Amino acid sequence: MRNVGVMSYVTVVACLSVSALAQDQFVGTWQARISPATGKHSITVNIVVKEGKIGGTVVLVDGFNGNETESPIINPELGARTLKFETSPKDDEIWKLTVKKGGREGLLHGSMGHMLIDERVVKKR
Repeated sequence: MRNVGVMSYVTVVACLSVSALAQDQFVGTWQARISPATGKHSITVNIVVKEGKIGGTVVLVDGFNGNETESPIINPELGARTLKFETSPKDDEIWKLTVKKGGREGLLHGSMGHMLIDERVVKKR
């Protein structure tokens, strides 16, 4: 019976470690290309872990006037190499960040209403 307890403990610790490692690869600032019109990154995704939960913000820059719109990350779902999340409770702003091997580059796919976004992103050092 004692071995069962030890195995359960090891399994729980291993799962928590894998989850923490999965979160760590996303934590940081991810930036899309710089818009020639505004001189700013068109999209910035700031990912943080607070109290063991992943969250953060998405900042979109209007390509015409440079105005910034910041939205909180809600309903995050963590996968091995993907982080799915929303920025609107209406289910009309859905995002997926896929990290490439090496962890410094990724692809950000999003949909905002009828607009689809596919941007290569780089993790800021």
